[in-house]
Amino acid sequence: MKPTRIRDLIAIFVVVAVGVGIIAVGSYARLPRFRISAPVSLAIIAIFEAYTAAALRARLDGRPGTKPIMPMLVARYAALAKASSIAGALAAGVWTGVVVYAATHRDDFRYAGRDALLGGTGVAAAFVLVIAAVYLERACRVRHPPEHRDEPS
Repeated sequence: MKPTRIRDLIAIFVVVAVGVGIIAVGSYARLPRFRISAPVSLAIIAIFEAYTAAALRARLDGRPGTKPIMPMLVARYAALAKASSIAGALAAGVWTGVVVYAATHRDDFRYAGRDALLGGTGVAAAFVLVIAAVYLERACRVRHPPEHRDEPS
């Protein structure tokens, strides 16, 4: 598995945001109203991943008071991080498409202002999830100890 590239996440974000914006033009009025639980759940996952990354990094570094970690668990965390970063980029794109459409059509729909505010919260939560996922993925990397050289070069 290769590390997540930021440019791939940006490409996913842009494509999804444009796609949702186009879809919203024809079907925004028929969409169900958005719930506050969607951005909140993204934020909760982001907090979990950020905490996990910090704890994992401490265990991999062998800090005092930590237990060694099984390599398979590190691989699972890396897979979780990769999936979460992609899901966060997708969610950020969806929420951005909603925000742009709702903010530009506030006069046309009575609930567009609420959707724009909720969408802004969703965008923020999704970006926090992407950052936490990338942090977790980076924490899964095993650092190689520096070589000790006693001889002058």
